[in-house]
Amino acid sequence: MLTKHKSKKLRRPKIHTIVFYALYIVLIVVFFKGVNALITELDKFLIKYEASQPDVKTNEIFDKLFSDPDWEEIYEMAGITDTVYDGKSSFAVYMKEMIGNTPLKYVETSAGLSGGKKFFVRADDMTVASFSLIDSTDGKETIPKWELSSVETWTTYEKDITVYSYPDFTVYVNGIPLNDSHVIMSTQTRAEDYLPDGIHGQRSCCYYLDGLMIHPQIVIKDQKGVPVELTYNESTNSYSHTLEKNYLTSDQRKAFEDSSEIYGRYMIKNIKKSELGNYFVDESYNDITKANVDWMQSFTKYEFGNTLITEYYGYTPSYCSARIDRSLFVTRKNGTVKEYKISSTFFLEKRSDGWKVVKMTNENMSEIITEVRITFYSDDEIVQNETINANVHELYFPIIDSTEGKTFSGWFTKSLNDKGETVMTLTFKPDENGKVTLPDDYTLKPMKLYAVFE
Repeated sequence: MLTKHKSKKLRRPKIHTIVFYALYIVLIVVFFKGVNALITELDKFLIKYEASQPDVKTNEIFDKLFSDPDWEEIYEMAGITDTVYDGKSSFAVYMKEMIGNTPLKYVETSAGLSGGKKFFVRADDMTVASFSLIDSTDGKETIPKWELSSVETWTTYEKDITVYSYPDFTVYVNGIPLNDSHVIMSTQTRAEDYLPDGIHGQRSCCYYLDGLMIHPQIVIKDQKGVPVELTYNESTNSYSHTLEKNYLTSDQRKAFEDSSEIYGRYMIKNIKKSELGNYFVDESYNDITKANVDWMQSFTKYEFGNTLITEYYGYTPSYCSARIDRSLFVTRKNGTVKEYKISSTFFLEKRSDGWKVVKMTNENMSEIITEVRITFYSDDEIVQNETINANVHELYFPIIDSTEGKTFSGWFTKSLNDKGETVMTLTFKPDENGKVTLPDDYTLKPMKLYAVFE
């Protein structure tokens, strides 16, 4: 028996179901892509935000500039102006000497109303520099962009130096030559009054320079441009050098001995003017022959003692002087012995027929004449700058008008005490005419004087 089965009818998916799942899948894909894009942008934002934070930029700039500082580069970044004697190389030495091996650190400080950030750079408790950050977007964007805006340094110009030298030498400080405006003291001897134009005697000069950043390099050159050997005195912070000593030559010695003998013989009327003229010329001859020698008594014999030659100085190869001390013993007819002393400075000039005495004097040619520079300040401006004989007994100071409501107290000097504080000391109190009378034993020194009103 046959059984009849009903066939099952297959169902096809409805179109709206397909569309639903397709859209669902698309939405999921779009969602995850959107999330991924959002996460990517958020990550970029967070990276930028983190990088924009002042601490990050501060560390970056500090490490770049001060972890291993290039002080010459920092000098230029800070816009420091070179002085005549100091520049970026001096600054680099200055900072290295000041800091040594001390590690640097930074601390934030107030930037005022600038809206930026400012940081001090310190070595221990000593501030050596600062740097500032500024938002380059000027607050116009959500994320600030911090950038370096400025660098400052703490620099002092408190070093000074003293150099003792001589005319015809040039003093160089860090390669720059000093001039006469830096000479604070000069010396010469009385011999200058007896020398012809173009020839000078034993002179010295003292140079002083302050306002330096570091201890400077000092070079002194002679007329040929050859550096001379220097000596440094740490206690006085000064450099000096010596002159090559010139020695009395044998022909100069003979000229001094012979001329002193001729001079003595003429004064006892033992020779005539014609023979005197073979050794003494010009001014010396005129001075000697003007002297009255008629007082000289007759004698039976004479004898010279040894010649003592001191204070010799060779000004040029053809001009020199020396002090001659010599005794002349004259035996009178009655048998008594009279001693005459020759004690004079002879100035010799070499001429075509030998050395001649051109001048002579009994005055002390070794006496030192010293001049010092005195600079007067009022309100930190120079009102007078002059050189003065160090042994004067009267001085006339500039008269300064008193400011309203204040009285002129006098001229003060400045100095530093053990704490580095400036101390003002009253040095001169002139009268209403600016006159100051100094004690007889007072010797002026180079100084800067400041007018003080109270």
